[in-house]
Amino acid sequence: MKTSHQFKNLSSLTGISATNAEQITRNPDQSGVITLDVMTLRLFTKRVASTKPPSHVLVAVIESPGKAPVASLVAKVYDDFAENIKALPPAEFLLRFAEQFGYDMKLGNETRRLFLGERLVVNKPPPPDVLVTGEGMWLLFDFKAGKIPGSQLYSVSVLLGLAVDPVRYGDYVRGRGRLPS
Repeated sequence: MKTSHQFKNLSSLTGISATNAEQITRNPDQSGVITLDVMTLRLFTKRVASTKPPSHVLVAVIESPGKAPVASLVAKVYDDFAENIKALPPAEFLLRFAEQFGYDMKLGNETRRLFLGERLVVNKPPPPDVLVTGEGMWLLFDFKAGKIPGSQLYSVSVLLGLAVDPVRYGDYVRGRGRLPS
């Protein structure tokens, strides 16, 4: 399985390798699919009892026609992360992860920590899929944008938009489950 730069950065914090992620995609506890235009986001979650303390892992894989699937996100959390975390649907797991460890982002008139499977109209599209390490954040943004005919506006289809605070998340992972306040 191919991996993105963002996956590699998060993998270095979580200790979840591409091989581990691929195993999770083959045998998840739960999975979910979000399709937007021609892009597909597959989310997989798995409880890993072999870690101390036990952890819960989310893997996000992006598929586009004619391209190999790419593991774009891996996140590891512990039991304190959410009540009954094993029962959370993968999209809810991702939303809670973004709320806890994400930064607010603005796209058009919308400001939030997670953009997931939606179309927005904006004055200017965001830059292409890039890894941003300045300002202490990692930006994961997979989208397609096109100018609206007869208009100065752009239609942006955002499959996944998330800015992760690596310091806050790293402290949590290294602390083995003590949520920052």
